[in-house]
Amino acid sequence: PAYSSAASALMGAPTQIYRIDPAAGKTPVAAVPDALPHHMQLQWCDEYALYGCPLAASHQPGTLYRWDWQNDTVQTIPMLADEKIIACEGSRFLTIRIETNEPFPNFGSTEQEKAILAHAVYVYAWLDPATGAREKICTRPYAVPAAKSLPLKRTIPF
Repeated sequence: PAYSSAASALMGAPTQIYRIDPAAGKTPVAAVPDALPHHMQLQWCDEYALYGCPLAASHQPGTLYRWDWQNDTVQTIPMLADEKIIACEGSRFLTIRIETNEPFPNFGSTEQEKAILAHAVYVYAWLDPATGAREKICTRPYAVPAAKSLPLKRTIPF
C-alpha cells in the first residue's frame, strides 16, 4: 500500500509518498506534483492512484483530484455543488449532496436559506471517477422534524 507522508495531517502538504514494507521499512515512491493543491488531503487510494478533495466553500462545486503516481499525471473530476464524498468501494465513491428546487442565494439570508432547505433532499450516488458518471442510489429529506424530548427507557436495572 502507498502512504502519504502527511495525507491526514493538518501540518502541511505532503512532499512525497512512501511504500511501507514491514521488513524493508519505508521507501519513497514519488514526489507529490505541483498540480495538486496544497490545501487538500489525499484520503483515498486504489491500486493506481491517490484521490483527494480540497476544502470548498459551502454550496459551491468542488473538485476531486486523481493523482496517478506511476505516470505522474493529475486528473480533475468536477464535483457538484454541496457534493461530498463519504465513502469509497473499489474504484467508485459514495457521494452525498443537497438537492433543492431553487438555487441558494448569494447573500447570507438565513431565513431564505431555511425556506429553501425545508423542501430539500439529500441525494446519495455512486461516482465513477474514470467517467464522472453518477448513479443515484436514494434520497432522504434534508429537514427532519426536531425530535421532542422522549422519556428514556431503561434496559439495564440500576
